[in-house]
Amino acid sequence: MRVPGLVVWPGGIPHPRRVSAPASVLDILPTVAEVLGVDPEPRGALDGVNLLGALRGGGAGGRPPDAPLTFVSPRAAAIQGGGHKAIRPAPQAAWELYDLGADPGETADLAAERPGVLTDLVARYEAWREEAEADRRP
Repeated sequence: MRVPGLVVWPGGIPHPRRVSAPASVLDILPTVAEVLGVDPEPRGALDGVNLLGALRGGGAGGRPPDAPLTFVSPRAAAIQGGGHKAIRPAPQAAWELYDLGADPGETADLAAERPGVLTDLVARYEAWREEAEADRRP
């Protein structure tokens, strides 16, 4: 979940900058909607956030520190929040926990040492997953 991104907008982003705040492809729609002045949520809340303030360097905007980033695929699931990342590398595998500030390479699984942090992140992931599945139903 650590992939650099590049945004170019002549006249819209005043000068090159590095934004270290976490972001997701889900943040593109709310950000572009803000630029266009349209409501991005006609049917309900979006998972993404508006990054325009962070991109322009105004300070406001971007993902709140407590707002998690989620990832799911047929093989793996993950949630990142509060400086930690919980990942389930396979559908039947145990969840792993990493401290992204101290271990950005995710080499030391802290699930046994920080069970409360892991439980909180997994609960947040499950709540997000249930909401996402409910939103897909007709």
